[in-house]
Parts: sequence; C-alpha cells; structure tokens
Amino acid sequence: MQEKGRISMSHDLLERVEKFRSGFDLGSRVNVTTMSRSTSWRPILSEHLTMEVLDRNDTIAVMIDPETYMAVKRYVEALEEELEQVQLQAMFAARADLNDLQSGEDLERKAMESLLSMQDGIDDLFDGEQD
Repeated sequence: MQEKGRISMSHDLLERVEKFRSGFDLGSRVNVTTMSRSTSWRPILSEHLTMEVLDRNDTIAVMIDPETYMAVKRYVEALEEELEQVQLQAMFAARADLNDLQSGEDLERKAMESLLSMQDGIDDLFDGEQD
C-alpha cells in the first residue's frame, strides 16, 4: 500500500533506479565495432545496468538493462501519479467555496435577492429600449 507522499516500490526496484540515477560506472562503455562483432559486452551491461555506446569516442546511444528500464519507468509513473494527486488536492482546495450548491427554496430566495438588487439596472435596460 502506498503511504501519502511516498512512492511504493520494491527495494530491488528502488536500488536499480538509484544506481541508474548515479550515472555510468567506469568501464560501462562499448564501442559500436565491439558491440556488432561480439557479445562480450552483455555481462558488463548486466553488472552495470547501463552502458554508453560509443562511436569514435562520442556517445551515440545509451543501453539500459531491461529490468532497470522497467524500474525507472515504474518510478516515473509513480511520480506522475503523486503529482496528479497533489494537483487535484490543490484544485479542490482552491474551489472549496464553489462546492456550496444550493437548491429549492434557498436557491429561489437567493435568486430573488439578486434580481431585486439589480432591479434598477434591469428597469433602465427595459426603459431604454422603449424610447
């Protein structure tokens, strides 16, 4: 169950997200040539969770371990849900005074009071059209 203001995720998923957020480890790089010719980079990806793919020493891509990708995805989704809840709470708090709906005799009385308070303006409107 998710506590208010806390993201509910397993310990393993949070560790993967934290490791991903901390950046690339030394040795977690593979050049395009090595990547296309062998699979020796796969154990390194499993160990480091992320790898830079280099072409002439320029980063052209980033590979992410599938489980890490899913952990980051779940983390972002949980953050979005939390943000949405906070936005809804703020919206309802800002509109709290608008939730006092009236009906029946109370609504009729308020409408009559409103019309009577604007009677002079209404009379002027109709009198002006008759001239």
